[in-house]
Amino acid sequence: WEVVAGGREGTVTCYSGGLNAYTALPDRAPTQEFMNIEASPNPFADHCKISINTREALQGNLTVISAGGGLVKDFGYLEVDHNTEISWNGLQENGAQLNTGYYFVIFSGDSFSKVVKIVKQ
Repeated sequence: WEVVAGGREGTVTCYSGGLNAYTALPDRAPTQEFMNIEASPNPFADHCKISINTREALQGNLTVISAGGGLVKDFGYLEVDHNTEISWNGLQENGAQLNTGYYFVIFSGDSFSKVVKIVKQ
């Protein structure tokens, strides 16, 4: 079983998992003031465009995890300056197709994190 719950402070908690599962995804301030992340189309079928818009240059890791907390895709360390777009073919890290369901895109650094929910059709 899996349960995903959102808190008032922007935290997404996954009650499920296993080894190496994420259990909480904080949306840490002050990112809402200087960064926005979007995915389109959302929901998506095969490909998804991840857009990161910032007021200043940022460095961080971009990952996609499943609703159960497992790592789906690791884009690695990125340097983002103002408007950056990443095209994702919707494949997992191992090259397998994603199952239909909910996923979370996370862009995080030392002092910030931003989470957006995406849906695979």
